[in-house]
Amino acid sequence: MNDLCRILEQVERCEKDKLALATIIRIHGSSYRKIGAKMLFWEDGRRFGSISAGCLEDDLAIHSIEVMKTQRSKRVIYDLQDEEDFTWGVGCNGKIEIFIEPFIYDSNISTLKKNLFNGKRIITIKPLINKQKHETYLFTWEGQQITNEKKKLDIDISRLLYAFIHSTDKVKIATISGDDFLLEKNYPKNQLYIFGAGPDAEPLARLASSLDFSVIMIDPRESRCNRDFFPTVEKLINDHPSVFFQHHTINDSDFVIIMNHHFQRDKQILENLPFEKTAYIGILGSKKRTERLISTLNSAQKKKIHFPIGLNIYAEGPDEISVSIMAQIIEVRHQLLSI
Repeated sequence: MNDLCRILEQVERCEKDKLALATIIRIHGSSYRKIGAKMLFWEDGRRFGSISAGCLEDDLAIHSIEVMKTQRSKRVIYDLQDEEDFTWGVGCNGKIEIFIEPFIYDSNISTLKKNLFNGKRIITIKPLINKQKHETYLFTWEGQQITNEKKKLDIDISRLLYAFIHSTDKVKIATISGDDFLLEKNYPKNQLYIFGAGPDAEPLARLASSLDFSVIMIDPRESRCNRDFFPTVEKLINDHPSVFFQHHTINDSDFVIIMNHHFQRDKQILENLPFEKTAYIGILGSKKRTERLISTLNSAQKKKIHFPIGLNIYAEGPDEISVSIMAQIIEVRHQLLSI
């Protein structure tokens, strides 16, 4: 799950609220959530997200209230390795370190949201020391700082950034000029293009939207491609494929599902897709039909296509098939994040 994007959507609507953000920064052993998982706390007791299977959240809420009152961050360690200790719950079998910080929707966080929702990957750097004045420094994937001068990190960390960007780490704790800093990779919401607004696309669009994908539905039929059938999608585009590609670009790491059930439209899509950029291409249809559809593609292009689409869970009907498709896409998404 893209916890940060979901949280940023929440906090934009409550700019004046006192908030605390909890992030898993270290794990020894196993845990329910991975490093980088986040949870948001409000002063009035509201919560958003999860850090564990439910065994840590109440205690984290107490620490979060303290952080909101003092406006000082803190680090908390939970040792879940002792299966005889029922204090935190049994089964995680790991030691988890969580960083809790005051979270204010200021111009800096607004800049972070704007970049992420425009499809950019951003590195955040923040001090782990316990002090009242908190700074979050923003850097592009190329290592350039993008915040204003008031939030300038006046330390040369170019080598550190380069090593971090090219590593498989999602989060890193680094010592800079004697102080600990938290470096974190933040990814935008993935865009999922669904070509074909038939009834079988409805459960797929709903499920994809709930799994942090920005869904773009493309179909020339206004009678089908509308909010009545697809209320959760981000964009509805009533274009034929040939027209769509004249005005729109598929970007790096975008996902594409072709389910028009219209041979010529599907062929037009494949003729215009930027195969080298697209993270995932899935075609819904019989094996025989798909083989005929991709017969003119080269071997490298054919390797990018998933068919039969979805994981083989013996799915039947639109709802189960949607689950199998999204399971496969989630698998591909996490493989890309680990590269």
